[in-house]
Formats: sequence, structure tokens, C-alpha cells
Amino acid sequence: MVMARMRSGFAVIGDTQHLPGYSLLLCEDASVNHLTDLDRHRRVEFLLDLSLIGEAVALACRKKGLRRVNYEVLGNSMAWLHGHVHARYDWEPPERVGRPVGAIRCSSAAIRPTPTATARMDSSGLPSRRRSTG
Repeated sequence: MVMARMRSGFAVIGDTQHLPGYSLLLCEDASVNHLTDLDRHRRVEFLLDLSLIGEAVALACRKKGLRRVNYEVLGNSMAWLHGHVHARYDWEPPERVGRPVGAIRCSSAAIRPTPTATARMDSSGLPSRRRSTG
């Protein structure tokens, strides 16, 4: 789903939410394959737009256990310049915290909040910051 038209392309919500908030920036020109295919001005616009998407994700997720926002520009399987925005959370299982989201995506299942965190889910499906008393 397209969230917004940016200067350099389109901000979209990731089809699969391995972690809540996963979003992408798709370059407006589908013939552009690499970041370095853009002239400096357009390259700066693309990276700024990617950071603005990250800022919006951070604002939306900050009260839901957000630890940080990670960015990737890969292009390994799609020859169309695009950037990934991954929100990372303090409720992620410890064995996955240091792993890149790409490694998690390749595992058998997406990250799910721990049972304790699941008990603290709010209506949006994200863990609330409330601490359980039991």
C-alpha cells in the first residue's frame, strides 16, 4: 500500500510485516538499478526521503517498544532501486536482537513478541510499554 508520494519515489508499507512498521521507498524511476545510478542531487533526495520514512516509523512506534530504526539499500533480488526501513524493538527475543532483519526473514517464522509481551498487546497489535505485575 502506498503511504505517500515522496520527492524521489513512493513510500510503501511492506507486504509482509516481519516486524511491525516495515516500510520501503521505491525509486520513482523503475529503470534505476543502483543508488550510484542517480546524480548527486537525486541520490541525496532518495536518502533523505528514506530517512524521513524512518522518522515517521519511529514516531509511530516509539511508545511500542521501539529500540531503533535500521535502513538497507540492497537490490539483490529486485533490479529497481529501493530502500528498506526496519523498526527494531526491545521486546524481540534476545537471540535475534543482533541479527539483521534479512536473516530473520529467512528463518522459519517472523519474529513474534514473547508470551509476556503478547499479554501486553494493545489494540494495534504492538506491545504496550506497560509492565505486567505478575
